[in-house]
Parts: sequence; C-alpha cells; structure tokens
Amino acid sequence: MTQPVVNFSAGPSLLPAAIMPHIQADLVNFKGSGMGVAEISHRSPLWESRLAEIFGLLRTALRVPDSHEVLLIQGGATLQFSMVPLNLASPGARVDYLVTGRWAENAAKEAARVGRDPHVAARAFDAIPRDLDLSPDAAYVHYTSNNTVIGTEFFHIPEVGATPLVCDASSDILSRPFDIGAHALVYAGAQKNLGPAGLCVVIVRRDLLDGAADPVPTLLRYGVYAKNDSMYNTPPVLAIHMLGHVLSWVLEQGGAEEMERRAIARSSLLYSAIDALPHFQGNVATPDRSRMNVTFRLTDEALEERFIHEAEAAGFCFIRGHRSTGGVRVSLYNAMPLHDVQRFVHFMEDFSARA
Repeated sequence: MTQPVVNFSAGPSLLPAAIMPHIQADLVNFKGSGMGVAEISHRSPLWESRLAEIFGLLRTALRVPDSHEVLLIQGGATLQFSMVPLNLASPGARVDYLVTGRWAENAAKEAARVGRDPHVAARAFDAIPRDLDLSPDAAYVHYTSNNTVIGTEFFHIPEVGATPLVCDASSDILSRPFDIGAHALVYAGAQKNLGPAGLCVVIVRRDLLDGAADPVPTLLRYGVYAKNDSMYNTPPVLAIHMLGHVLSWVLEQGGAEEMERRAIARSSLLYSAIDALPHFQGNVATPDRSRMNVTFRLTDEALEERFIHEAEAAGFCFIRGHRSTGGVRVSLYNAMPLHDVQRFVHFMEDFSARA
C-alpha cells in the first residue's frame, strides 16, 4: 500500500495502536517467564494473577456493581442467544424481544429453537421503538443496544418494570457510560470494542446464576463459569489477555466518558458530511443514528459502486454495507482515531465535487 490503511470493519475491528507493541512482546516472553502468553498453562499462578487483574479491570471500566458476576465465555455473542433463554427462562416460558435489527431477530429465533416462547414486543429497523407491547408474564425482556447492520442505537434504557432486562451490548460496550445495575444481564462479543473475536463478556446478576435446569449442558450454565472463575475448561488465554490490554488503554484514556466524547466527535463529523454533501443520504431516523456504525446510501447505484471502489483504492477498507442491506457502512469503534475519520470526510468531499 502506498497510503495508510483505515480499517472501518464492523468486526473484527481495529485494536488501539498503542497496545500492539505490548501484545507482540507478550507473545514472545510474558512477564519474564521465557514463554509466550499463548503458551502458558491456564492453571499456572502467572495466568491466574493476570486473570484476576483483568476481572478487576472489567469491574472498574464498566462499573460493575457487587450484585453482578463477570464471566468470560467462548462462542461470541451468538452463543448467548441460546444461553440467555436456557439460564433465565423455563421451557415454554414467554420471553420478550425488541427486534431492532438482524442480530436481535436472530436472538429471538434462537430462543424459540431452545424451547422458549419469544414474543416480539417491538419491531423497527430504521428507528428505535418507543412503544413496547410487553408481556406481563415474560421471564425477561431482551434488546440489542446497537444495530450494526442498519445503524441505530439505544441512547436510553427501555422501561420494562420489574421484568429482568437483558442487553446485547456487543457493538457499543464501553463507548459511553452504561448502567449495568439496571440490567439483569449484559453480554458483549469482544471483537468490536473489547478485543479479538472468540470471546464474550457476560455480566449477570448473582441471583440468576443457577437458573439453568437439566438437561442444559454443563458449559451452557452461567453458574458453572461463576464457580470456576470462567476456567471450567481451557479459556481463550490470548483473547482474554488482549482484552486486558484494551481495558487498560480505555482507562488510561479517561474511561467510558472519554470514549463517549470521542464517539460523538467522530460520528458527528461523518453525519454532518452525509447531510451536507450532494449525492449522500442517511438511512435511519436522525435521533437514533448510531455512533458506532454509520450507514448511508448514494443517490445512484452506479455512483455508489464507484464511491466504494474509489474509497477502497484510497485505503478505506471494509466500507461496503452488510450483504443483507447494501449501501455503505463506516464503523467507528473506540480505537478509531479522529484524524482517520477526517481523512474519509475529505475523500467524500472530493468525490462529491467530482461526481
């Protein structure tokens, strides 16, 4: 490449540049052990000490209350589509879902697949629903805080009364202050704001840990992870270690408050260009525009293809929209520098002038 690459991937996404030299060094010699971090036993005191440190970083960065347990589970957020209903609801029980995108829809389908009764309490893809048709007997209400495909985001916590509230926060976790205590369970795949793919952070209220009944398999029970410090089986050591580096970086930068300030600056800059420039148009209701995944179209399909092609040739990678929607998608997770967004906006301005 003759110019710097800007990674706008929706996930796996870019990691903070500042942590990469530390990870590279740890892959060769972790804490002076003479072994790489991916080579050490997960039962060694060296790893147990690092794991305890990472749990502490998670509690600090996310302000996890003592009422909640933090778990580290393989399988990404998609596995939680099954684990949530298996642990929080009895077979045949009604469970409510706010379907605001592809992944929320998949979560509801998975609840049905494991024998629960999902009820769509709201359905809207290009705006965040305010009117909810909640079931009085629901075991929980599930929502997805950020829609990565269409590009909407919840900036409020849904009002669900005393019903346990579950949030899939995979794509906006740690991008702003977030009230964990208002939720019965929060889960987040790591590959957007927390680290590499293959790991999911699950934060669950302690009184719900042992809700899974037979015949739920051992590794699908939250209580098993809690009782074994998330090491009932061999954990993804490298992914967890990298999560720790990302958390340290976030805290050094100023925590969730600073991440929110940066997210607003990045997304506002890009949305302003979309609204002001000819040939560009946004996809979703303005108040609900995601700060993490900015989606838009061009006024002509041929022009859109040309824009994507020229942008990628200029080093702006992974901007083609999700295969189910088309268009353009620019993902602006925590590690994205503002100057890269500024470069992209300059490219948009130049393209608009030439189109």
